[in-house]
Amino acid sequence: MYLTPIERSRLLKACRVPPAVPMGDFYPWVLDRVKLNGETAELISTGPPTNEQAIARLICCWDTYVILGRWTEAKMHLPHGDIVMLDHQMELMKHLPILIHGTGRVLVTGLGLGCVVRGLLARDQVDHIDVIELDRMILDRIGAEFDGNQRVTLHHADALTFPLNGQRWDFAWHDLWDENRPLPMLHADVMTRFSPKVTRQGAWELPRWVKRRWGCSEWLMNRRIKLP
Repeated sequence: MYLTPIERSRLLKACRVPPAVPMGDFYPWVLDRVKLNGETAELISTGPPTNEQAIARLICCWDTYVILGRWTEAKMHLPHGDIVMLDHQMELMKHLPILIHGTGRVLVTGLGLGCVVRGLLARDQVDHIDVIELDRMILDRIGAEFDGNQRVTLHHADALTFPLNGQRWDFAWHDLWDENRPLPMLHADVMTRFSPKVTRQGAWELPRWVKRRWGCSEWLMNRRIKLP
C-alpha cells in the first residue's frame, strides 16, 4: 500500500501524545513533553552535529516531543532514567508498516505512549483493537484517553499468561519492555504463544536470525512459524 506524503503526515500526527495526557513522575515512570532546542538535540541524534538545532528538527520534525522514561538503578542519574519510548517523527516512522498493514481486529501487547493505538484508530480499515498492558500505572495514565472508545478494549494482564480462549486477531503487534530480559527473547516467546491465534504479527527488534530463517521483514511474520 502506497501512502502519499500527506497521508503519511496525517498518520504520524495521529500517533502523537495529545496535550490532555498529564506529564510528570508516576514512579517508576516519568512522562515529559520536551521543547526542542540545542541541548535536547543530543537525545534524538547520534554523533556530533554541526548544527544541533537543524539536525534535531530534521529528526523530530515538530517543536515538541514526549519522552516515556523509567527510573532504574542503572539509569537513575539520567534526566529521564531509561528512555523507553519517544513520539518524535524518527521513532514514529518505524511504526508506519504496522499502521498500513493493521486491519480488521488488531492485538497490541504493550501500550507504551499509546502511539500505535492512536495511529490504528486513524484508519477505517481497523475494526477493533485489543491492548494488553501489564503495568497498571501506564494503563491509568496513558490508557485513560481510550476509555469509552468502542473500538478499543484495554486488558490489564501479562501477554504471556493472557487467556486466549476462542479469540482470534487479523494482526498483532508486540512492543514489550523488560529491564531484566533481552527484548528479542521476550518477543520471540510472545509471538510463539500468539501464533495460532493471529494471521499476521510482528514485534519490535525481532531477532535477525528469525528474519533470515523465515525470509520476512522485522515487523511481519505469518502465523504458521514455529520458533525453537
